[in-house]
Amino acid sequence: MKKQFYTIWAVVLVIATALFSKNLTQVNKILPSNFELLDVEIEDKYMIIPAGLGGAVLYDISDPYNPASLAILRVGEFDFTRTYNWDMNSKLAIGTCRERGMAIYNIRQKNQPQKLVVYNPNLDSTIGAVGTISFEDVEIYRNHALVAAHSHGLMIFDISEPSDPIFVSSLPSENAVSLAVNNHVVYLADGDGGLKVIGIGDLENPQLLSSHPTSGSTRDIKYSDGFVFLGSGGNGLDMSDVRSAQAVFVDNEPTAGFASRV
Repeated sequence: MKKQFYTIWAVVLVIATALFSKNLTQVNKILPSNFELLDVEIEDKYMIIPAGLGGAVLYDISDPYNPASLAILRVGEFDFTRTYNWDMNSKLAIGTCRERGMAIYNIRQKNQPQKLVVYNPNLDSTIGAVGTISFEDVEIYRNHALVAAHSHGLMIFDISEPSDPIFVSSLPSENAVSLAVNNHVVYLADGDGGLKVIGIGDLENPQLLSSHPTSGSTRDIKYSDGFVFLGSGGNGLDMSDVRSAQAVFVDNEPTAGFASRV
């Protein structure tokens, strides 16, 4: 719930900046050692900042006014290896690397994360997919990794043994770029395909429950308390009510710039 609060607060902050910027005060500014910053993920008192180049930086935000850098997570042996989106819980951090798959870290010791594997689905003969698989976003769900994989849609992996992910199932879509999960339902930002609502009560057989158009090509999605918020590129921010499987569009908020993250 705390992660959801911070996420939606970030959206509110962006909107408030445009409307009431004179009332905001910058309390701190951090300059991570990596660059090309793409997003922020928060879990409890920890924050991870993904970057295209330079890996990701893990912070302790127990004191949000003074975030403490704990470690840098790199996919390759060199500084300049691209990662895109990350998710974490108390034990694991997972980052997507597009055609290179996903990097999985043991983060039980936050200041000494251990890289367990860089899993490349294109080298996994058990998948049998057509074309190159590209991992864009990931959510940790119980002992599984749920991955938005562009034209390969939602892909599900068993990570009970994190160093050896096992492919479970998939549900193709148009261009899956981001996802959010709540209980047994995945909300998929599907590019020009809009919003997909997918049931994962049976992880071996995900089911498309409904599909809904959005104001623009969806780029990112976050869930909070029965609603999803979608970054729709040049068309701003969409909000939909997903308290039932048939999502109901609520509103669109234009943004000053390109809404690629929520």
